[in-house]
Amino acid sequence: MNGAEKRGAAESATESAHGETASGAGKSRAMKKRGGNWAVAGAPAREKKTKPATRDNTATPLRGAAGEAAAVRYLEDNGCRVVARNVRCRYGEIDIVAEDGVCLAFIEVKARRAGAMVSPREAVTLAKQKKIVQTALLYLAEHDTGKQPRFDVVEVTTRRGAPEDVKEIVHLRGAFDAGV
Repeated sequence: MNGAEKRGAAESATESAHGETASGAGKSRAMKKRGGNWAVAGAPAREKKTKPATRDNTATPLRGAAGEAAAVRYLEDNGCRVVARNVRCRYGEIDIVAEDGVCLAFIEVKARRAGAMVSPREAVTLAKQKKIVQTALLYLAEHDTGKQPRFDVVEVTTRRGAPEDVKEIVHLRGAFDAGV
């Protein structure tokens, strides 16, 4: 079978499967591509099924901002001096950088509502830890502090239905190390 015969066979297969030729001119019924799928020309488009919203998406940024503000207050009340907030670079972001005695703590704040399926500490995945370590190394290269780096997680739990109402704060010192 030569190249022309192969193309002819391929067009016949396409024609029988879709009722049209590869060039788009239909023999038995006209088909056309609609939204990435083949559909009969002239047929009404099917409505897309949408899922109802299961939660209020505005609560998440509110919870995060309230969580970070509560964490800063907690850290300052417990003797830490906040040096920087929301340190960003190409690797990621560190929520809080704070001096705690002889340590420079790089702190990830995780806020969750009470009864959430995943605890705040579980939300700091290995991938997130690696991004925090890379960001911290870049921060230390630019800011010579002479302090020992430490990686902490501050868990903030808010009341259900009230993202700004903090229920509990847990500070996990040395939650992970740079040898991630």
